[in-house]
Amino acid sequence: MDIVGEITKLTSCLRKREHNTRIAKRKPKRKAYFDSPEESADEETEKRFNSFVQWTTSDGDTFFPAGRVAKQLPPGYYEVGQTMDGAIYFKRKQAKAEQLLRFPDSASDKVIANIESFWDLEDKFVAAGIPYRRGIALYGPPGSGKTCILRIAIDNLTNKRNGVVIDFPSPHLMQEAYRVLRQIHANMPLVVLMEDLDSILNRHMESDVLNLLDGVTDIRKVVFLATTNYPERLGSRILNRPSRFDQKYYVGMPNREAREMYLRTKLDDEQEIQKWADDTKDFSIAHLKELFVANKIFGDSYNNALAVLKEMSTTPSSELFDNYAIKEKEEKVWSMFGSGEPYKIAKKVLSRRS
Repeated sequence: MDIVGEITKLTSCLRKREHNTRIAKRKPKRKAYFDSPEESADEETEKRFNSFVQWTTSDGDTFFPAGRVAKQLPPGYYEVGQTMDGAIYFKRKQAKAEQLLRFPDSASDKVIANIESFWDLEDKFVAAGIPYRRGIALYGPPGSGKTCILRIAIDNLTNKRNGVVIDFPSPHLMQEAYRVLRQIHANMPLVVLMEDLDSILNRHMESDVLNLLDGVTDIRKVVFLATTNYPERLGSRILNRPSRFDQKYYVGMPNREAREMYLRTKLDDEQEIQKWADDTKDFSIAHLKELFVANKIFGDSYNNALAVLKEMSTTPSSELFDNYAIKEKEEKVWSMFGSGEPYKIAKKVLSRRS
């Protein structure tokens, strides 16, 4: 090699060493697995799951390094995803940590009882030649407690039946996730949450969603649990087809007994509980929570916080904005007359217009 080649090679090595030095300064060196007794549990867990510990093979000839394997999908609440190369995965989700309340005289008891009885009737479904699946639709105004019922269903299935709950991803992903789950767990109870069903039908091809509900793909031991604030958007193709949704439940605002039950989780004074329950007819749980937050945490007066929440029931309209602007402009014009009789006449005219 001539002198030019030697210099070129040396320069390349020096540049590479400089580059590696800069990277090393920016990124601390990772410790070896279990090389320090002071290593945190989180670091240990991350390394255990990110390390190759075994091999996988599908034909006995080609082997791929693999990480830790779980023989069972732990009972829980999951979202379904798909990697760039098409692999299906289940990622655990955390349900809201707020206290679960089963209100008296509410739809929650009926829904949970319906689902519970379904899991015990597999033999009868099979003997009758009827697909072993169930569809339940919850409808009612926003804030009435539909999501709370979903949370109770999640808790019941995962803790009492060792089942799995997933959010409906898309018709295609749903079919693939079900196929993978049944290959590994043939009899695991499954609940599919379809929150805001009207939005799901808008996001995806409606025919694909309906085919899935109709059982074009053989689906068994599954409960589809759907909610909507707008049942009129679904129409008879959903609400009047028992093979898609077999039971429908209206979830209204909590009654007085339910409001008292919730308020007792927040307030200690019985007299105060009774007053709040009297004043909050037709309030949702979200309204009750905000009343507590505004009054007890932010320190707003009870009457003001209550008035603000009641005003929320009046839906604002942008059409009012122009009316406000016109009235303000007319007020300024007429105020040029001063505060005498002409001004009073002007006020009367304006009040008649409004």
